[in-house]
Amino acid sequence: MFTPADVAWALCIGADFVCSARGFMFMLGYIKALKCDKNTRRPASPPRLQKGIYPPTKASRVAAYAENITREVGLIVHASGVRSPRELRRFHVQIVQPHQRTLALDALHPPPESIAGPPRGRCGA
Repeated sequence: MFTPADVAWALCIGADFVCSARGFMFMLGYIKALKCDKNTRRPASPPRLQKGIYPPTKASRVAAYAENITREVGLIVHASGVRSPRELRRFHVQIVQPHQRTLALDALHPPPESIAGPPRGRCGA
């Protein structure tokens, strides 16, 4: 997951936190392709390009990526009508059905009993 929409979706379905190594690898320039090479499960980046990566010069790009993800997830949170990413729930996700109708994710896939308890919030609120 390396887009703000992916991060917000993961939080909506119950993730406590989201890690994105691949997004940071893109910003460093280590990965040049969106897909892995055929059957090797390695990034499809030519070795000659990998030799030219000097991470200290990429610090500003990595910082900008982290700030952008944080800002964009904040915009999604605000547009959903909640105050914090921790307040996102399955019903905030709308799935487009055939004939352009939408249905909330919690109606399609109710949360398991183990995580359906009281809503998460700030410090017991």
